[in-house]
Amino acid sequence: MLSVEKFYEAVRLEGLNSGLPCTFVRLGSGRDYPKVEELVYDILQIANTKWVVVLGSDTTQVGMGSIAKGLWKVGFNTEFELHGSRRDPGWLHSVTRWTVDFVKQANFNYSSLRSSDSIRFLVKTESDLEDIATIIKKADTLAAASYIKFEPEGLNKKETGLLAKKCVDTIKRYERVRMY
Repeated sequence: MLSVEKFYEAVRLEGLNSGLPCTFVRLGSGRDYPKVEELVYDILQIANTKWVVVLGSDTTQVGMGSIAKGLWKVGFNTEFELHGSRRDPGWLHSVTRWTVDFVKQANFNYSSLRSSDSIRFLVKTESDLEDIATIIKKADTLAAASYIKFEPEGLNKKETGLLAKKCVDTIKRYERVRMY
């Protein structure tokens, strides 16, 4: 059984779909869908966009591959978000695009990502950026695009500005890295 916290439409603010209108499906405690077909039907009824982004709790749980395939059959492109601590599912390439959060101790096989997929590096502090700069060198050899999601935490305005400049300096060195 799949549980959906909410559906909503908004413009995607990050990643390869940045600027595109998308229908978001946030998994979590909410309405339960005992059948995949019911969820696909509800998405079809409310979606006025070409892209459906699935995010939230376990986006690789049983049934999600069927949802990706069902949405594709009715004409939607899908983007699934996933934390890198999760294993990559056997239905990995049934999804149009993946956005995978980078973690050092990953269970996800980042080399299985395609050029249409993204690895998201979250920067909250300067130490995050130092760790990421080393890793981006290695990630630059992967097919997937990489991007930094800048979400400073616990910094004053001056420190935030300095960290933003360091992020920009970091991404300048890599052709395929963006920052949001």
